[in-house]
Amino acid sequence: MVHSVRAGRRAAVWLAAAGLTAIIFAGFNGASFLKYNLNISSMLMSVGFAVAVVCYVVILSLAA
Repeated sequence: MVHSVRAGRRAAVWLAAAGLTAIIFAGFNGASFLKYNLNISSMLMSVGFAVAVVCYVVILSLAA
């Protein structure tokens, strides 16, 4: 996130923010899965991870 802000690329900043939000979302749902053992929490954790991966892959492809 910091690197994209310093580079001044607006698309990279938004994608990095979305990726960070997705990682936090996945973390909270992972903790929820460990506490309550609900399948939906596991699915939401994997969706958050997938969204973060897509965001960071797009950032890498923009840099190329």
